[in-house]
Amino acid sequence: MNGKLIKKEFSFLLRNPIIYLGALLMAGIVFWRVSPYWNFYNHLQKPDAEVIYSDGGDVIDGYIPTPQEELYETTLGTLQEYLVTDYGFTKEEAAAEIKKVKEWEILDIAAYFKEQYGIAGVRSMFMERSYHSATREEMDVYLQETFGVNGKKAYTKEVAYKYADYLGISSILFVILVFVLLLYKDMKKDIYTLIHAKPLSAITFLGAKLVAGLGVVFGATMPLTLIMNLLTMKAGIAHGLSVHFADFWVTVLLFHVPGILAAGSLIILISLLFCNTIPAIPAMLLYYLYCNIGSYDSVLGSWYGYHYQAKTFAIFIRFPLLFGTNEFPKGGIFNIFFLLLVTFFALMGSVKIWERRRSI
Repeated sequence: MNGKLIKKEFSFLLRNPIIYLGALLMAGIVFWRVSPYWNFYNHLQKPDAEVIYSDGGDVIDGYIPTPQEELYETTLGTLQEYLVTDYGFTKEEAAAEIKKVKEWEILDIAAYFKEQYGIAGVRSMFMERSYHSATREEMDVYLQETFGVNGKKAYTKEVAYKYADYLGISSILFVILVFVLLLYKDMKKDIYTLIHAKPLSAITFLGAKLVAGLGVVFGATMPLTLIMNLLTMKAGIAHGLSVHFADFWVTVLLFHVPGILAAGSLIILISLLFCNTIPAIPAMLLYYLYCNIGSYDSVLGSWYGYHYQAKTFAIFIRFPLLFGTNEFPKGGIFNIFFLLLVTFFALMGSVKIWERRRSI
């Protein structure tokens, strides 16, 4: 590695105002999307107000999961009324049907009424009541049961998943910006030929590009992570919730660092392959869209429908579920090792291309 060359590349990037604009946009997106999870009391239901149900109300909007007993009672009560008013059942017949299914699973209830009476939409009736507006007392109980000292998970871990979600979708775009700017000036035909004529090894030249690009990206994301971590811990302590300083850093190490390494390496490889940075932009954007697209789960689809799923070979992983329901993604460890392998082989491929071009 050539320290002077690395310093030169750093200097080039840090003199470009577009870099600062990109970093500010990335930080702004992350702060805008994550900061609402520091306060859960802005949209609570008043004690004397009517309960509002939702099929996807988030905690920051004042909603909590509806207890199963209440979910069954309200949904089956409404269904019983529909059987009488819309499907010609007597009150006794409707009550008997509801009594028969009240201990069943939701999907079994929906299947029964569709097969026996052609009644569709029963599953949707349950989904529409799966969350309900909470009073302050209900919210306090939910937060303690979920994120308290003896809760299901640490508050900082759940916020870290949300942080990784929005950092992932914004930092990859920042990586594309940084590396395209870094490589563009050297991919011009006359300059590219001149560089190959100089006694610069592939490791020296490409290593300087990689170190400078990653240095700028991590120089923006690591301080942002520290700030968001401290603010999240402050909010968690204020609410009396379980907090751990390491949660943010472990999540970033697993779901941010490998993706950044792979993205930077791939941009270098594609740019060298075509002797131009332009093809790298649509290629990485297509990869970005692949990682972010939804799909239909053959197992869970009957309940969740079309939704986001972590993709195999994804360069970033999203955590878009409602707050409190995100978990370590299936196949996440595989993706981490895959991205590290992509980084290695992309860099090795770049070195081979560089050396071959020098020998021509």
